[in-house]
Amino acid sequence: MADSRTNFTLTTLFSPAQVREVLAEAVHEGPLFSLDLSFKRTADKEYRGELSEAGFRIIRRTAGRNSFVPVVTGEVRALAQGAEVKVSMALPKTVSFIIGLWTFLAMGVLAWFIVALPPDAPRTIVLAFAPFPLLAMVLALVVFNREVSRAASFLKSVLPPALPTAPPTAPEQPAPAK
Repeated sequence: MADSRTNFTLTTLFSPAQVREVLAEAVHEGPLFSLDLSFKRTADKEYRGELSEAGFRIIRRTAGRNSFVPVVTGEVRALAQGAEVKVSMALPKTVSFIIGLWTFLAMGVLAWFIVALPPDAPRTIVLAFAPFPLLAMVLALVVFNREVSRAASFLKSVLPPALPTAPPTAPEQPAPAK
């Protein structure tokens, strides 16, 4: 089941070409990932990535390093009046793999310490470290969700929404005579 925060559809009055133009003004075109060890942004554009008529893949540029910034992927489809942009956001696959591997290994090390300790040794010291992998996962989710909200706000501010059309109304019928 898709999360509505990370997968949603925007309907805009812009054509697919206009969507690309607007994003080109706000996104630094280039590789999705690049090594930047400086702690200040060198360009004025907050996002970088790849743009095309059919869609885009962008990521927020950060000062320093933030592994929990989602990759924002959008598929642009033309409509009769404007365009539809299907947006999905996810952590980079390597980050997801490393988080899963780290959590698995941390839990394995804790389990090994509990099993390997002599029966008369206190286990409270080892058990005191048990919440840390869970806390790391919670911290990753909090930062990721903050970045998802930031990316969704960016897209909604750049792409004006199409106004919903009112359903057609039936002509008024005269009241029946009595």
